[in-house]
Amino acid sequence: VCTLDDAKELYAGFDLCAPNVSVSMTINGPAPIILAFYMNAAIDQQAEAFAAKQGRAPNPAEWSDIRDRTLAQVRGTVQADILKEDQGQNTCIFSIEFALRMMGDIQEYFIRKQVRNYYSVSISGYHIAEAGANPVSQLAFTLANGFTYVEYYRSRGMAVDEFARNLSFFFSNGLDAEYTVIGRVDTPLAFSPGGTTRSTCPTSITLAFSRLFHLTRSFQFWPLSSPTRIIVSPGLTV
Repeated sequence: VCTLDDAKELYAGFDLCAPNVSVSMTINGPAPIILAFYMNAAIDQQAEAFAAKQGRAPNPAEWSDIRDRTLAQVRGTVQADILKEDQGQNTCIFSIEFALRMMGDIQEYFIRKQVRNYYSVSISGYHIAEAGANPVSQLAFTLANGFTYVEYYRSRGMAVDEFARNLSFFFSNGLDAEYTVIGRVDTPLAFSPGGTTRSTCPTSITLAFSRLFHLTRSFQFWPLSSPTRIIVSPGLTV
C-alpha cells in the first residue's frame, strides 16, 4: 500500500463509515502516512456515494461537509506508538522528536475536526513484553510512555479532556502472578503527572487510567511440554 489509490483498492467493498466497521492498524513508523491514506479513502468513498446518488460531484461546500461527517464517523485504531517502537522494536524511520511532532499535529487535527471514534495512538506494552520486559517493567514503560504523550500534548496547548478519548492501551497478559499489576491500571493515578491525584485529575485522565479506557490485552500461554508459544488475542473493551 504505497499510494492513496492502493488504499482505496484495499478498502473497496467496505463502507468505512458504517457503524459496524472498525479498522485497526498495527503500524508505527509510517503511521501518519497510512492513517492519511485511510482517512482520505473513507472521504473519497463518501464523496463517490454522494455523486452516485445525486448524479453530480459535490461542490466545495458539500465536499467539506462530507469530509467533516466522515471524520466524525470512522472507527478504529492506529498504533503509532513511536516511544514503544524505539524501546521494543527499533524500527523507527523518523527521529523521536519529529515523530512526536507529527503525533501532536494529528491529535490537534483530531480535536479540530471532532474525530471522536478513532484512537490516534495505541500505547503498547505488548511489544515491550515481547522484547523481554517482565510484567512490572512492561506496565512501567507503557504508562511512562502514556504520560509522555499526555505531557507533550499539554505542552502544545491541548486540554486533556480534548484528547484523552483518542488514546488507547495494548497490554500483554499471561498466567504469571506478576500480571495482576496490569489488571490495576487505575493504580498509577497516585503518581500521575504533576502530582495529580484522583480528586484533582481531569475527567478524561481518570477514565484513561481506570478500566473505562479502551483496553486490549493479548493473553499468552506457554505450554509446559512445548517451547511453542500459543497466543490468543481477544479484544476487550472494558
